[in-house]
Amino acid sequence: MNYIVIDLEFNQNFDFKEGSRAPSNPLMPLEIIQIGAVKLNKNMEIVDKFGTMVAPRLYRKLNPFVARVTGLSNRILRMSPPFHVAYRGLQRFIGRSPNTVLCFWGNDDIKELFRNALFYKLNAEGMPKKYINVQRMASVYLEAPASQQMALRTVVETLEIEAHMPFHNAVDDALYTAHVFTRIFKVNGVDEVPIHFDLEKLKARNAEIVIKAEEAAKAEAEAEAEEAARAEL
Repeated sequence: MNYIVIDLEFNQNFDFKEGSRAPSNPLMPLEIIQIGAVKLNKNMEIVDKFGTMVAPRLYRKLNPFVARVTGLSNRILRMSPPFHVAYRGLQRFIGRSPNTVLCFWGNDDIKELFRNALFYKLNAEGMPKKYINVQRMASVYLEAPASQQMALRTVVETLEIEAHMPFHNAVDDALYTAHVFTRIFKVNGVDEVPIHFDLEKLKARNAEIVIKAEEAAKAEAEAEAEEAARAEL
């Protein structure tokens, strides 16, 4: 089995005039602005890593909260490659082995990875669909309540993993997640059955969103036409 540990950082829409979050595009509510990945060999040793910033195209200006947490800036991101370049680089890093299992901290990153790929009409089918939720694995190992979603920093500190890199950096968080994964693996092995991400379900949901948006736009246009016709009477 080949394990690739991935972490992502996101930007989201922000109303700079009002100073608050703004409605997002439901097809891509979170736009990837950084990708980090770590490759493990059969001995669960880190043998390679991948990292890239990504220039946002939908939410072009960095949300102030995201900027504060990640330390990224609009200037840095503007000079970064677009998502399609970063995504293809990640695909090359992962490779084509049918035995590849992706590892994420939680269930959200893999969903947003595929959402971004579909939004930009990239080859989502070529990405592995089997993944392990390392956050859940760590919670079970540390006997945390089932309802508790443990933060990566908390688990790193609890397992006394050396933390000399900043958190909320995609490459560093991928490394931390890999250290947590390998630490538990060496004690328990991997008794976590990989989850299969349902890409077709996501595609169907996106299609529903598009249909609803088209219906809403049509209804709005009809209402405006009606109002204009009444005004002419």
